[in-house]
Amino acid sequence: MRQLPFPLLYEVFYQSARALGVRSYEVRGENGSFFGPLYDQTVIKTYLRRGSWSPNIAGLLDAFFETCERGAFYDIGANIGLVTASVSRHRQVRCVAFEPDPGNFRLLRANVAASATGDTVELINAAVAGEAGQLRFTRSGYNSGDHRLSPEGEIVVQTVRLDDYPPPPGRFAVKIDTQGAEPAIFAGGGRTLGAADLIICEFWPWGMRRMGLSPDPILAFIRSTGRHGHVLRHGEPAGAPLDMAALEAALMAVVRDGGEHAAVDLVLLGPQDMPAG
Repeated sequence: MRQLPFPLLYEVFYQSARALGVRSYEVRGENGSFFGPLYDQTVIKTYLRRGSWSPNIAGLLDAFFETCERGAFYDIGANIGLVTASVSRHRQVRCVAFEPDPGNFRLLRANVAASATGDTVELINAAVAGEAGQLRFTRSGYNSGDHRLSPEGEIVVQTVRLDDYPPPPGRFAVKIDTQGAEPAIFAGGGRTLGAADLIICEFWPWGMRRMGLSPDPILAFIRSTGRHGHVLRHGEPAGAPLDMAALEAALMAVVRDGGEHAAVDLVLLGPQDMPAG
């Protein structure tokens, strides 16, 4: 049985679990043990197949927090907690995880509660947006990572503004992965993001257009803060950081591509981590 290809083994598992009424299942891997929804064909399935999740991003965050005496991490679009749990192993780091979807949030809460480092994590069942309030929300039927704010959404979720969550003293990092809502987060969170020493943000123009948004608030933030950083294809290691002009040019190339699969990880460095000159 172990010699069978993964797609066939997974299909046997998936169909059997559906027949038995299973709604979620546990996977053990490099980030620890996590419960994920059975229907999801991306996040928990990838963790099952590879035994890891976003090792490039996890490595950046581990290196960032490794030697600091105290710090804070905001995980915006935390999903089921794969990145939050990895960072929370740094006991001196206070994690705040924002997740609007009720199903993902239940699994996030269970995964954090099962973790020995759960007491360092604050969970907020809300979407980060341009304004605090309520917005409609669409739930994907096959990808728990593609739930998103949408005027046609079948449910309503609470929204919060990032600038209402100023960070505590210490090293501060933010991860943003919200399926196209990132420009609204930058628009409503400039002060908080301006205090961040490291920002890791999905940059997906197709997803932004789907939400009726443009990347302009993100580009304006880079210009106003003079940030250097990286534009990484998924899984690509970071090399030498790009200066502000090169960073903007690389992002505009992604915008011009504009396709559904044209997405990158934008990594913005704090002033103390940028090259001199």
